[in-house]
Amino acid sequence: MRRTALARILAGALALVAAGCAEESASPPPEASAGGERSGAGASAEVTAGAVAPDAPASYASERPPPLWETPAARTERRSPLADALRDAVRAARPAFQACFEAAGLEDGATLPRSDIAFTIGEDGRLRDVDVTFGSAHEALAECVREALEGREVLPPPGGGIVRVRYP
Repeated sequence: MRRTALARILAGALALVAAGCAEESASPPPEASAGGERSGAGASAEVTAGAVAPDAPASYASERPPPLWETPAARTERRSPLADALRDAVRAARPAFQACFEAAGLEDGATLPRSDIAFTIGEDGRLRDVDVTFGSAHEALAECVREALEGREVLPPPGGGIVRVRYP
C-alpha cells in the first residue's frame, strides 16, 4: 500500500473531524445559524474553520476567544459526538481509500497537490454532496475518494438541519 499518500489523505480527512467541532465552537449566537436563518429543522449552517456569521457584529469575531479546536492539543481533548462520528466514518472508509490509491497507481512517497474536500451532513446523518479535488492530474483519484465517502453514515447534526463542511 502507498502509505505516505494514504497518510496524507487520511490526515486531510481526519482534519474534517476538527471542522466538525466548529459547529459547536464557532457557531453564531443561538438565535441565528451561520447563514443568518433561524436554527432548527430545515435550517442550513455552513461550517468553515474560524467562521463567523456574516451578519454578526464586527466585534463578535474580535471579542471571542479563539475556538478550542484550533490548537492541536485541543483536537484530542475535546470532540463533539458529531466529530467522533466523522472520524469513525473516515476510518471505516480506509480500505476504500487504499483501493483508490492503488487504482491510481500512486507510489509510496507520491506528492499530491493540495486537496479540497467538502460535504454535507444531511438531516438523516449521511454524508452527501461530497466534493473532492486533488488537482486535474488526479481526477480519477478524487472521484474514487468521493464515492468512498458519499452516503457514509455519521450522526445527524445536533438541533436538526444540515451542516456543510469544507476542508481546508
